[in-house]
Amino acid sequence: MISDLPGDLFEDILSRVPAISLKRLRSSCKRWNRLFNNKEFARKHLHKAPKQSFFLTVTKDYYIYLMTINHRGIRSIQSKGELSPIDCERIIISEVFHCDGLLLCTFDNKTRIMLWNSFTGQTSWGIQPFCTSHTYALGSYQESRYGNCSYKILSYKDDSVHEFAIYEINSNSWRILDVVNSNSWWWILDVIPDFKLLYTCTYVSLKGKTYWFASDSKDEQLDMFLVSFDYTTERFGRLSLPFNCPSGFPRDATLSVVSEEKLAVLQHNNTWGKEIWVSNEIDGTNEVSWRKVLTVNDPKRDIWFTIARFLLNEEKKVALCCETCIFNFNTTMKKLYVAGEDNIVNLMDYGETSTLGPIILDYVPSLVQISRSVAKGK
Repeated sequence: MISDLPGDLFEDILSRVPAISLKRLRSSCKRWNRLFNNKEFARKHLHKAPKQSFFLTVTKDYYIYLMTINHRGIRSIQSKGELSPIDCERIIISEVFHCDGLLLCTFDNKTRIMLWNSFTGQTSWGIQPFCTSHTYALGSYQESRYGNCSYKILSYKDDSVHEFAIYEINSNSWRILDVVNSNSWWWILDVIPDFKLLYTCTYVSLKGKTYWFASDSKDEQLDMFLVSFDYTTERFGRLSLPFNCPSGFPRDATLSVVSEEKLAVLQHNNTWGKEIWVSNEIDGTNEVSWRKVLTVNDPKRDIWFTIARFLLNEEKKVALCCETCIFNFNTTMKKLYVAGEDNIVNLMDYGETSTLGPIILDYVPSLVQISRSVAKGK
């Protein structure tokens, strides 16, 4: 039996098994259960196991659903069920951000923050929001002392005055370089960015870094580009886009990730079409290059304005697009559609929603653990 194998070989084999399959084995024996609770094994599994991609969407009633695309026959979207923390009451979701299988959720107009691994059930409610007008992102970094993978939250507001703050999750100690509030648990970053973040609700995590669209703060005539934040060095970097896009039109493009390995960008090339570009695998040591993989023709519509998000299955050359069609100041309509290189578009009405922007995001289940110093759920 596999459980009779030497420890190192046993761990190496299981670290290459997808998370969904491992969950079925967890109750098989105490040895396996202990292994799944081991942080070092969780780190190995994150890097070695095949990625099983699903997508999450937030409904008009603020429920989070796990979904997948059925590629057999007529393409369709299938629900895998609702996701809900076991230790919380009914709450109003403001934002959801995904990194390494962890979900960073803000609730009740950003007055509460929860860090949640919906796969293992772990939650943390012990994080004090920095400011209700800020947006939050989650990223990973390598601890300098032991080389372990830990996590930080970046809080930011980018308008006429740049405000960035860091919250270290896996530590009981807090560093404050610039005290804004004597009771603050946040560390203010000592940076003066030379950029302005654009359309800040479109941002993604890839290999621990966070990426946004941005424009040059000194020369607004320059095309927009991508900005990344490295949670290890706590520095920002720039990446070029594969197309020219004036910084005054940030909604002409949107950002996504592919298989937790690559970036993808979607550009509106005209009124009815979109082009999707995919980067090479980004590992922090190579330059970014792009190639166009898909052109999507939008379903015909009669609307005032749309905000698009998308997810891409690069292997099958199929894109899931989500748009909010704004009819007036009070009513919006979400539309989901699946489109492929065959130009067959399967359109699904998603219903009215009270939120301005649609929330869909790529989700890969993982065994990543939340620090016990802040975790309050099992």
